[in-house]
Amino acid sequence: LLATATHDTKRGEDARARLYALSEAPALWGRSVERWRAMHRDAVVALPDGPAPEPSTEWLLYQALAGIWPGDGRPPSAGALAHLETRFLPYLEKALREAKTRTSWTEVQADYEEAVASYARRLFDPARPEFLADFSAVLHPFAAAGRVNSLAQTLVKLTAPGIPDIYQGSEAEDFSLVDPDNRQPVNFAALADRLDELIPEAPGAETVGEPARLGRRKQALIAGVLAFRASQPELFSDGDYHPLTVEGLRARHAMAFARRLNERVAITIVPRLVLGAVDLDTDQVPASWWGDTMVALDGDLADRPLQDVTTGRHLRAGGHLPLADLLSAHPVSLLFG
Repeated sequence: LLATATHDTKRGEDARARLYALSEAPALWGRSVERWRAMHRDAVVALPDGPAPEPSTEWLLYQALAGIWPGDGRPPSAGALAHLETRFLPYLEKALREAKTRTSWTEVQADYEEAVASYARRLFDPARPEFLADFSAVLHPFAAAGRVNSLAQTLVKLTAPGIPDIYQGSEAEDFSLVDPDNRQPVNFAALADRLDELIPEAPGAETVGEPARLGRRKQALIAGVLAFRASQPELFSDGDYHPLTVEGLRARHAMAFARRLNERVAITIVPRLVLGAVDLDTDQVPASWWGDTMVALDGDLADRPLQDVTTGRHLRAGGHLPLADLLSAHPVSLLFG
């Protein structure tokens, strides 16, 4: 079973995909957290057993908030901040109690919990524009890289050996927190309506060249690839798995593999570690950034006609698949031939 979200995940799959990008710039993130801690130093309460929140909990607050914050680079509206706060505070209570460092479900330390919650509430205060603007600006490139990560992990889940599992509602964007936030009722009617709009087009084609919402791209990708899987069931149930070599300037920034059964082949190509390379307006990694990076094909994988399932485009593979060409119209690629 290939799952990226369940009823018990502590953060939604797209929130985690964004947080993966923090590992690409740990120094920048560390400096930013220290700056935000300084902005809110007067909110730390001195309790007999230590400061509340302590530095590790401050780090938890900013990291968890980074996973669910709007990713467009602009400070949220007052209404959006209020909504985030109503979701975040129950998550925080559960995180503190299950960490069992200074409070727990069986021995609640009310003074400590209230001090941490009071600190957290300041992070949603519209009257603190300096923090809101700074936090939003720092998160903008991480959010863009996270959206690419989301599509990459989705395609890998749908095509790697195993059975892909899609938790209820997460075929669209999933920036949920721990339960009850990740168990909210799903608007299946809205998802179905949007799916009806996407089906006539090639998966992902409706988003080329515009800063489309992650949910629309992700749902189109899932719908298209699942339809493709349904048309080739034996390829994915019985097909072999072959890792492919990526070569060139950005070789460490992509991964590829093939599923093969007799004469049929499906090739998955996804980017990785793209923080700073993603165009913040389109969520695309520019073709120029990839340079000479390519996926090497050998044996009977080379020199065959292929179709990109994600865009509908036809091409003929030689011995290499250039990523500047393949990943210029859509962040990920699935080729069939």
